[in-house]
Amino acid sequence: MLNISDAKGGGDGLAGPGGENDVDGKTIWEGGMGGLSLESGLQPGAARPISGGRSDPKARALHLIDDDRLLQAARVVRESGVALAAPLGEDTGPSAHAPDEPSADEAKLRRFMAKASLMETLLASLKSAPDSISGWLVQGEHMGERDVTIYYRTDPETGTKLTARIESPVDQAMLVPLLSVLNESELYATWLPNWTVPRLRVRRSDKLVQHGRCSQVVRVTVDLPWPFSSREVVLDACGVDDIEDTGDIAILVRTLDTGDASTGITIPKVDASDIVRIDFLGGFLFRRLPDDWHGDKAAGQQTKPAVAGAKSAGLGAGAG
Repeated sequence: MLNISDAKGGGDGLAGPGGENDVDGKTIWEGGMGGLSLESGLQPGAARPISGGRSDPKARALHLIDDDRLLQAARVVRESGVALAAPLGEDTGPSAHAPDEPSADEAKLRRFMAKASLMETLLASLKSAPDSISGWLVQGEHMGERDVTIYYRTDPETGTKLTARIESPVDQAMLVPLLSVLNESELYATWLPNWTVPRLRVRRSDKLVQHGRCSQVVRVTVDLPWPFSSREVVLDACGVDDIEDTGDIAILVRTLDTGDASTGITIPKVDASDIVRIDFLGGFLFRRLPDDWHGDKAAGQQTKPAVAGAKSAGLGAGAG
């Protein structure tokens, strides 16, 4: 998902561990389906030049997208007031002329602006405090050598769709190994649980395409215990370097349906009768441990009411 060769510093990739603002040498793991935040090395404000001195906002946004800086590209498009052509078939009003077919650049900008919007919504949710506005509820906490907090919330419209979030500091020495493991999607079956009784294993994990340094499309099939059928997802994992503006690295993970052409490849159909393909939307957030992290956690321990029910031993969510 993230190219670790670029996570060790330099000027054209992801910043890595190290720096002057360490807080107990830890980073924070946060995510709707999981996530991680860098403790150090993610210092906003260290601008990287845009090659060629591009002044055209569309060209600059496209360059930022190709450089894995999608959120910066979205800001450029919005701040410049760039108008993107409507895609063919979109209703633009009774008096509007039939739109011309958008150029490849226009189509690419529209596609990635939609991804940016999804990612911004995800990050806002992951950074929000558990309260009545965000809807996040604390399911369980463990404060010790391995601090972990699990949150959940249900969809107010359906009342059944469950979203989970897990948050935990991670020693900065483990950051690069962790990113390396996440990046090697084709090797998931070699280290994820592989049990015979109860049956739980990754049947396959195939990288279908790699986009740039940080993004890829992966098909993952998981065998589950009886009476559940095997589940499969085709995931579009879009990695974003937003270190320059916010100090964040983020990964948006969403499922792709058969026939979805947004990634430029043909999404394979389900090829076995015992497999059920499911939907999934989530992501990872990598950010520096907030300065008030320990104070907030200590205050929460003193004022947090008891949580009813058993603690969640795992993490998962999805919409069927």
